[in-house]
Amino acid sequence: MIQNNSSNSDNVNNSDNVDSSSDVQLKNAEHPTQSLDWLTRLIAFDTVSRHSNLALINDVKSYCEQLGLTVDLTFNEAETKANLFVTVPAGENTDIINNGLVLSGHTDVVPVDGQAWSSEPFTPTIRGDKLYGRGACDMKGFIACALTVLPQAVQLSNSGQLRRPLHLALSFDEEVGCLGAPLILADLKARGITPDYCIVGEPTNMAMVVAHKGIAVYRCRVHGKSAHSSLIAQGVNAISYASRLVGYVDTLAEDLSARDDNDALFTVPYSTLSVGTIHGGTATNIVPNLCEFTFDYRNLPHMTQDDILAPIQAKVAELNAQMQARAQRLALS
Repeated sequence: MIQNNSSNSDNVNNSDNVDSSSDVQLKNAEHPTQSLDWLTRLIAFDTVSRHSNLALINDVKSYCEQLGLTVDLTFNEAETKANLFVTVPAGENTDIINNGLVLSGHTDVVPVDGQAWSSEPFTPTIRGDKLYGRGACDMKGFIACALTVLPQAVQLSNSGQLRRPLHLALSFDEEVGCLGAPLILADLKARGITPDYCIVGEPTNMAMVVAHKGIAVYRCRVHGKSAHSSLIAQGVNAISYASRLVGYVDTLAEDLSARDDNDALFTVPYSTLSVGTIHGGTATNIVPNLCEFTFDYRNLPHMTQDDILAPIQAKVAELNAQMQARAQRLALS
């Protein structure tokens, strides 16, 4: 789709037809022209998720606009963060903006607090054959490469030689829940833009990753009835009933691992359930009236939350009936 070597006739009819004067690059003299320089520039923006990413977004927006591209931004509710989406149109008349390929990356990075850095994390440092800086791999390195190739894509577009549109999508708050990407998707749907392919440039040691598990986190709160432990028959033990549900979640997890539709391409080839935290009780001699636990579900792409929610909710209904029956007996005694 984008030809890095203009002498290759597969995508470029004749290298003489490409704007060899590099007008596009000259127009953007204040912006980098090499990926390493772009990466240095991007890392210098402190875009830890708790901060705004607008300085970085506005810099890229300016770059794209100087390339003659139309930039679309979508903001969070507070308008302190933004996604960026831009299209290099294709076709002989540079009027095709639908379909094509998306190069996608997130602009936020994880915090550096409490970490023993040997160099300033937001001042890129080259040692040996490696560049060190927060976000160098995850994932400003990919964004730098995408921005570096944009001028050539624009040149191909301007000469009517770009066969399919090239889109660039930069999102915010991926590290804290992928909060920005859904806004991009909603905007594209409203505009009728339906790309054919998307390359998400997460660091994978250059291995192709074609699928990802989903994740859902649940909190379960079990309410019982307190009593002194010497009068246990007068209480409903929330921890005891919660433990039964925890045991059921573990049994369900074993069932998931034994399914015949698991995917061997994943390191863990099945969907997983895992109880992560549990809290309950106030003292050893008190029947606990409250217990809370959390668990997560990481599903294979072809599975949904309903695959585990339906049986768990059925088990909850069964245990709840038992607890209500016990409470009713207590009320009548």
